[in-house]
Amino acid sequence: MFGGYEPNPVSRWEDGVPWEHGATMLPADPARFKQLMDGAVRRFPFLDEAGVTALVCHPDAMTPDGNPLLGPMPGVRGFWLAAGLSLNGFGGAGGLGKALAELVTEGHAEVDVQPYRPWRFGGPYRDAEFAAAGAREVYKYYYRLRYPYDVSEAGRPKRLSPLHERLVELGAVFGTKNGWERADYFRPGEPSRGAGEDQRAFGWARPPWYDRVAVEHAAMRERLGIIDMTSFGKLEVSGADALPVLERVCDNRIDKPVGSVVYTQLLEERGRIVGDVTVTRLAEDRFRIVTGAGAVDSDRGFLELNGLEVVDVSDELAVIGIWGPQAREALVTVCYKDLSGTAFPFRTAQTLEIAGASVLAQRITYVGELGYELYVDRDSAVAVWDALVAAASPEPVGYQALDSLRIEKGYRYFGTDMTASDTPFDSGVGFCVAKGKHPELDRNPPTRLRTLVVGGEEYLTIYGGEAVHAGGSVVGRVRSAAYGFTVGRNVALAKIPAELEEGAEVLVDVLGELVPAVVAPDVLYDAANERVRA
Repeated sequence: MFGGYEPNPVSRWEDGVPWEHGATMLPADPARFKQLMDGAVRRFPFLDEAGVTALVCHPDAMTPDGNPLLGPMPGVRGFWLAAGLSLNGFGGAGGLGKALAELVTEGHAEVDVQPYRPWRFGGPYRDAEFAAAGAREVYKYYYRLRYPYDVSEAGRPKRLSPLHERLVELGAVFGTKNGWERADYFRPGEPSRGAGEDQRAFGWARPPWYDRVAVEHAAMRERLGIIDMTSFGKLEVSGADALPVLERVCDNRIDKPVGSVVYTQLLEERGRIVGDVTVTRLAEDRFRIVTGAGAVDSDRGFLELNGLEVVDVSDELAVIGIWGPQAREALVTVCYKDLSGTAFPFRTAQTLEIAGASVLAQRITYVGELGYELYVDRDSAVAVWDALVAAASPEPVGYQALDSLRIEKGYRYFGTDMTASDTPFDSGVGFCVAKGKHPELDRNPPTRLRTLVVGGEEYLTIYGGEAVHAGGSVVGRVRSAAYGFTVGRNVALAKIPAELEEGAEVLVDVLGELVPAVVAPDVLYDAANERVRA
């Protein structure tokens, strides 16, 4: 008995499985099975002379990321899911059943099943064709190597920023997140394109975009960079319950003056991190929660499970990020307003007028430089972008450079550096926990997310997941990594024993080679935040 995974799978019943289907087999398709039969014969030549007793054809219940839908469904009290087991059927059913029973009876499972939460697929996945394309792609890659830098090609393009054509003109190479087309990096003077299986061409080597990312990185550190961040998730909550619920589920203090921007984690009842967001107080009883493109539906479901009515305005607002030493000067040029540090402090928001449009500017950063996130209606986004470009000629920057910039500052990324298995204190964001909140949390946990400087100045192929060795044994794993162009080193964030403090020497397994590394300060660049708060 044998089967296989097709590189060119087909999907059935994209709009829903008929109730009468049950466990009924589908008509066999020998022509489609031939590629799998040929592969089996190459491995076991005697099969070429064997007769086929039966050919079984039955659909697999695939989700767009290959993970099950497990847990409660927001908005439908008492409704629980264990569906779409995908690649976790026979092997995972027992564990999934146990986890579901724990979720129902205790509110949490023994293991982290946060990646399986059934509300993680939002707007674009209500398009059955798009969801099916993602599911087929997951199936295709079950036995086909997907390199770390490879980008999904399924169902693209799906969601376009209003600034998309401007990025195309600048030679953007687009990646994708939650259906959005996003610029990973730029190739000025060359045609724009969508990324895909690019790493298959260069393998386990320094990526060909390395030099360009260095240029984009340097622009934000030394002068001025501009980035389209429209894919940010933007959720709004309002009413009498908004503040009390946010105070309960956030580790930071949310009850601050109107115009405040608060960086915080969303915590479940045990103090584990289920979201990493900023909360802007737009009015006494109205708040905007800004999150990552891939986390918006998870965060929305979590807030709804906690009793809030949430409005997703992600598609209604474009976001332009502008950072660098010249950011204030550039913004003053187009809005003619006092933006000094006293008039517009860090972690606050103000409404500005740029190119005739009303823009909510938030003075916050994910790159560690002076700058702003500009929220503007879609129809006005191009005019605001053009005004900034004309006034200051900023360098266009993509998400590859963003990763390099943030890791030098020790800024965490939710989903890799921080997960639902972690708390704020073992993730290195304990400073967000407001006084008096979450006394149950261990302030001195046995493990902690630390910054590692790995190897020398030469680029290393570190992607995340690498084992960290100390004292002759594996003591932890890298969560994320990038090359820090300002510090000129390979930088990684790794969960390791807390006793391995700053200065401790460890080894990181880089494609089979144990490379020396040092536990470094959490922040490698501008530790005092002088540039951010300038």
